[in-house]
Amino acid sequence: MRRLIIKSKSSQDPTSRRAKRSTSQTPKRTTTEPVRTVSAWQSSKLSAKRYRNAWERQYAEYLQVLLQAGKIDWWDYEAVSLSLGQGVTYKPDFLVIRNNTVEFHEVKGRRREAGMVRFRVARSLYPFFRWIMVSNSKDGWKELSV
Repeated sequence: MRRLIIKSKSSQDPTSRRAKRSTSQTPKRTTTEPVRTVSAWQSSKLSAKRYRNAWERQYAEYLQVLLQAGKIDWWDYEAVSLSLGQGVTYKPDFLVIRNNTVEFHEVKGRRREAGMVRFRVARSLYPFFRWIMVSNSKDGWKELSV
């Protein structure tokens, strides 16, 4: 039996003091177009201490730019843990929501065999998600074929 575990974020709770304070300070909208702002919780996601390496932090900054440009709807870092069977789990680097589609983005520098096997197994067990592996190059972020 496969399990999908989503970690909770207490700061996302709309009843929290931080949420109440930030909503009271937001200016009223005059257009019907959605406003994309960086909340205190989202900006804390860009903290260097939270990421396992510099590339993941840089990719988080890239996703934040895409979010503000309206090209993605939402993202989070290591938001889910997927069961691969017999006590083995896999935690994709980024969960991205784009056009009501759930995508998992994995940032790779060196391709270690264990990481590649887990990525492939997770992709085969959960085919209803879009799976993307990215790497940083001098030309920017590139999707890798796996």
